[in-house]
Amino acid sequence: MYGCPRFWHNNQYFPGLLKFLVIISSLLSFTTALTNISILFALPEVTSVHPPSKPLLRSLTMTDFGSSLIAQPLAITMILSSLKGTGISVMLQFSAFIASTIFSGVSLSQLTTISLDRLLALLLGIRYRHVVTFRRVRAVVFFHHG
Repeated sequence: MYGCPRFWHNNQYFPGLLKFLVIISSLLSFTTALTNISILFALPEVTSVHPPSKPLLRSLTMTDFGSSLIAQPLAITMILSSLKGTGISVMLQFSAFIASTIFSGVSLSQLTTISLDRLLALLLGIRYRHVVTFRRVRAVVFFHHG
């Protein structure tokens, strides 16, 4: 199959590793989902974060939550279908690739934006609160998801 490493088609080389990957991926997916839900509920209560910065953190949390509910289970399904020898459909490969690429790209972009927000806080000092406003942060978050 195009785009899929030989490793996935011929699982006789590392069946123990594949089983280990399924277990670890399942645990991490579940843990990540729970952690991100708790962050979403705790974020409104945090007073030490500049309020316009909260949408950036919320957006990153939602992206990671989506990754744990969509991209990780698709990868696990791919590994399980390889272990069972049922073959991996092209649509499953494509879906797993697209989901992981989108979630990874958006997450990296949001991490970069949060880093820039922190850099502005350091460089601007007192002017930071006048430059970084809700309106501007909402525009940036919309740009990431738009």
